[in-house]
Order: sequence, then structure tokens, then C-alpha cells
Amino acid sequence: MTCDEFEQAAFDALDDTISPDMTAAMEAHRVTCSRCREIAAQVQKLDATLRNSFTAQLPTNFDSRLHQRLCLEQLQAEYASGLVRLQREWAHSSTLTESICCAVLAAMVCWLGGHLLSDWPRQIAAQAASFGIQLLTPTLAGALFLFGGLIAVFPLLRRHHTLQP
Repeated sequence: MTCDEFEQAAFDALDDTISPDMTAAMEAHRVTCSRCREIAAQVQKLDATLRNSFTAQLPTNFDSRLHQRLCLEQLQAEYASGLVRLQREWAHSSTLTESICCAVLAAMVCWLGGHLLSDWPRQIAAQAASFGIQLLTPTLAGALFLFGGLIAVFPLLRRHHTLQP
């Protein structure tokens, strides 16, 4: 081993990041080389100085505060995942409620359209004829009402089918 190799590996030896073979080679070289003995002594002295002068003093309640913080972070993560699950379940139940409402609304439109086809369309057609509009027959007036109701319900049905998970 050369002195340059010893010098480069000296700091790694302090951290125990070199192989046992390299440690043995460094020790054998240090025994025979006064310059490298001096380098090793300076590195060890520097390491001891740094370790002693920069010791961090933790607050007395550091462990309990760290534990509380970790518990809080875990609770926040559990809350967030629970919130996501709840939103998914709520979206599913709201789409079910929405589809039931759409079915009821469509049934009411059909029933009301059929009920109104008996008399109301004739009155509308007669009113339109008094204004000179001859194209609006009772059947057409009832059909327009029925289609208008279905057109109002269609966006709700379409939105329900695109939102399902």
C-alpha cells in the first residue's frame, strides 16, 4: 500500500466502510511508515474533536413528542384513506339514488303525458288554431310535451351512466 492510498482510505476506515483486507493492509503500512502513523493520528484526533464538539443534545421530551408526531401522521393517513373510501361509497349510493329518481321522474312524465293526451293537447291545439297555427294537432302537442319531459330526464340518465365506478 502506498501513502496516497492510505491517506485516501483513512476517513473511510473511521466509518468502517472498507473491507477487512484493506484494514489489514492499512495497519501493516501504518506500522512501517511514520508519515502514515502521523496521518492516522491526525485523522483520529480530528474525528474525536468533531464528535465531542458537535454532540446534539435532544430535548428531554423528544421521544414522547416524536411518538406523538408519528401517531398523528398515522392518524392523518388513516383519515385520508377513510375519506377516499367514504367518498367512493357516497358516490355509488348517490348514483343509485339518482337513478331511482330518474326512473320515477320518467314514469311520472309518461303518466302525465298519457293523462294529458286526453284533453290538454286538444285545448293547446285549439288555442294554436285561434292564432292561425294549423300544424299543431292534439297528438303533436302531447308528443311534444312527452319528448320535452324525456329530454329533461336524459342528461340525468347520461350523467348517471358515466359516473358509475
